[in-house]
Amino acid sequence: METANPKILSGKEFAQHRKKFIQDRIDKLTAKFGHVPKMSLATIQVVDSPDTQLYSKSLKKILDQYGIEHIEIVCRSTDELEEKANSLFTDKNLTGVMLFSPIPPSINPKNVFLNMPLRKDVEGRTFIKRNPFGVFSPTAKAAMALLESIKHLDPNFTIKGKHAVMVGHSDLVGKPTAILLSDDGATVTVCHQYTQNLNKYVADADILIVAIGRPGVVKAEWVKDGAVVIDVGENMVDGKIVGDIDFEATLKRASYISPVPGGVGPLTNLMVIENLLTLYEFDKDGANGNR
Repeated sequence: METANPKILSGKEFAQHRKKFIQDRIDKLTAKFGHVPKMSLATIQVVDSPDTQLYSKSLKKILDQYGIEHIEIVCRSTDELEEKANSLFTDKNLTGVMLFSPIPPSINPKNVFLNMPLRKDVEGRTFIKRNPFGVFSPTAKAAMALLESIKHLDPNFTIKGKHAVMVGHSDLVGKPTAILLSDDGATVTVCHQYTQNLNKYVADADILIVAIGRPGVVKAEWVKDGAVVIDVGENMVDGKIVGDIDFEATLKRASYISPVPGGVGPLTNLMVIENLLTLYEFDKDGANGNR
């Protein structure tokens, strides 16, 4: 895939800007507290799937780069999930907790989300609006960061006043992304499995974000000429990772488009680091009597 094309929003390339931002935050926290932040993240997996294993591997790689301890937990039942999660929630040495999706129907995570303290919720899954700590869905933040990266290519680009269509309304991606788009001044339409005539909404989108997890859910011919397209989907097809949209066909119509892999993914892991830094600072401020 040729990333030199200015129409392609390369998360790998823009990640360098975010890494500098992260390092600046680490340096400031080091100066503030007198030592390099020592952080830890616990991830809970409740199903074995290629997508989950792939994400866990890529996340561990970035965590290792920043010296962040990674505790991996696997659960096989609702009771086991609740027991282990509650133990993690009360661990004072743990910075953040993440529950991997998908979660099988046989396991009910409701109590886990109800009991998860905001100060350990690294994905921002336990609330709808931004909380006082500034933690929000890493994937939603990554999608917005890609949109922000367009300003490096076109200083006149703005989200304000655009019609943004979010295809998918999960708690982890669709809903929080729609909130962030709205906060930035877009008029937002959210589509989901019950939406009829999806093609009509897609055709009217100035900004199109797709996060369903099903290849081909949006046809390239539906996409408006000149639209900005962010593909959040990751699917394994014939041994290859592909998005929810036909990339090559949509590239011919879009003004900008993110690839899969190499688009949202590299930024999502960095947003996890940013959220961990926020939770770490909040916790240390509390320990020092600053809140």
